[in-house]
Amino acid sequence: LRLFVRVKMLSGCRTKDLCQLPTTALNPADNTLTFPPATTKTKDERTVHLPPDLTADLQAHAGRAYLWGKLFVDIAQYR
Repeated sequence: LRLFVRVKMLSGCRTKDLCQLPTTALNPADNTLTFPPATTKTKDERTVHLPPDLTADLQAHAGRAYLWGKLFVDIAQYR
């Protein structure tokens, strides 16, 4: 959950925009996260640059289809 809040803080986006991100939005080659037009309020593509350590954490926790796919599995251990 800290990972989610950290990405939200750096991107400055709405929670809904962040929750809809597909795993393919993460580009580890250049440490960016791209919000596709279909997921943003303004319908414009937006790219956010991330620190390398955050990109690595996102890769490790990304689901098959959605970026936050494994988040709910991890939350159970903290409940």
